[in-house]
Amino acid sequence: MEVFSEFIIDHVESSVKTYPANLAIIDADYEDGKSISYQDMWERVCMLSKVIRHRLQSGIGEDLVTSTTPLVSIMMNRGIGSIVSILAVLKSGAAYVPVDPSFPADRQEYIFTHSQSQLLLVDETNFPAVQLMGPLPPVIIVDANTGYTSSNEMLIEEDGESISHRYRMKGELSPVYVLYTRFVNV
Repeated sequence: MEVFSEFIIDHVESSVKTYPANLAIIDADYEDGKSISYQDMWERVCMLSKVIRHRLQSGIGEDLVTSTTPLVSIMMNRGIGSIVSILAVLKSGAAYVPVDPSFPADRQEYIFTHSQSQLLLVDETNFPAVQLMGPLPPVIIVDANTGYTSSNEMLIEEDGESISHRYRMKGELSPVYVLYTRFVNV
């Protein structure tokens, strides 16, 4: 099996440095075909990843190098916010669990419970449905059009050092995402 020496997020960060003004995301479903540059996307990713890391640290304590990769569920409609959220989760060192908003509520609850996600990122459109569900991990509401958190959490800047991959070490095999597929018992 081939092991890559860099993480996916390293490739994205390299593109940001090489092509900061180029378009990174074009959201065709948005009214005006909203788009953002690599630099703008990266700033949003960095901001959200700090919020995610802060929440994960509060939830699992100071010992961040654990035997399992933290999981963060993402239940959002497709768009700029969902891409920013996926990249922010990866930058934080966690793995993401995609939860399709069109799934029935009991299926969504099963995924949240079974995956044992430590956080749930949700957009404003899907937040009302989440509120009706049983016990859930802590929720962060993300603006679907921008990728910013609507809670406007203020976090202390870290020393400018590279703060990505805090939960993973280079060469260590760990998941990027956990996918739940539909199955039928016969």
